[in-house]
Amino acid sequence: MVEVNQPERAERRRGGTSDPIDAYAAARAALSGRTFSAPKDETVTGIRALHNVVRSTVKARTAAINQVGHILVGAPDAAATAAGPCAARR
Repeated sequence: MVEVNQPERAERRRGGTSDPIDAYAAARAALSGRTFSAPKDETVTGIRALHNVVRSTVKARTAAINQVGHILVGAPDAAATAAGPCAARR
């Protein structure tokens, strides 16, 4: 297995942008020796895992803040109707 760099932008635009064309271009680059990138190691895997954790945490925090905000906005109406029709007139 060999990692191949992304093809040059101009070359990619001339040849099209479909998956089979990209696969052939990657195979040609690997066979011709034009591959310059080193394979990814455990460091990249660790950084990717940390990035996923941060993204998940931010998403959960946003959801929690939205839920609290909706509860606070809806609370006065719910309290008035739960107390009965007389409490709303006061």
